[in-house]
Amino acid sequence: MKSLITLLALVPALVLAYDLDSKALHNEDIPFLGHHADKPFGSYLTLEVHYAPVKKLLSQLESDVGLLKNRGEAHITVITPVEFDRVLKPAGVTIQEINEIALEAKIQASKFTPVCVGAGSATIDGKLEKTYFMVVKSPELLAIRKKVADLYDSKDADPARFDPDHFYPHITLGYTWDDLHEQPHDVFKGIRACLQNGQIDIR
Repeated sequence: MKSLITLLALVPALVLAYDLDSKALHNEDIPFLGHHADKPFGSYLTLEVHYAPVKKLLSQLESDVGLLKNRGEAHITVITPVEFDRVLKPAGVTIQEINEIALEAKIQASKFTPVCVGAGSATIDGKLEKTYFMVVKSPELLAIRKKVADLYDSKDADPARFDPDHFYPHITLGYTWDDLHEQPHDVFKGIRACLQNGQIDIR
């Protein structure tokens, strides 16, 4: 019996650090929101997510890291503003075509799996700033990106410039200064950014 207790003591305990209401995973009742603005980086594609359960998780996070700024809404970006402006639009892909692909795929009913709470940081004006996010996995959202890639390829564009698998789906939770991104901050929001105590328990 003593040896069994010793063995169990050596096995790391599974710590469920943050709770997330399962309502966050069911967003088919939220209308599709198209993002199209005639300004730089004003067009992109998102899956809108119920904010109330995300806000509760944010409150749990703030109890650990302090108060954070936030947008008061939740979404998963599927096609980024940078991808659209710098790659897709110059190739002749329109945001209307992308929206049609998303609507046909019933994007708001897309399933995703929360992986962890993650964090990224960058030095801005000499100060270390941080952003926190929920890393997720979603084969269905990746499938939408692959359909956009098919459309892009049909325009006889350079296939190397748009990689649908270069995708770090996440829900931004909060930040100390502003949200940080792959460009220009070199912040990657994949599973390698997971906090050590960032496990998520779905309730």
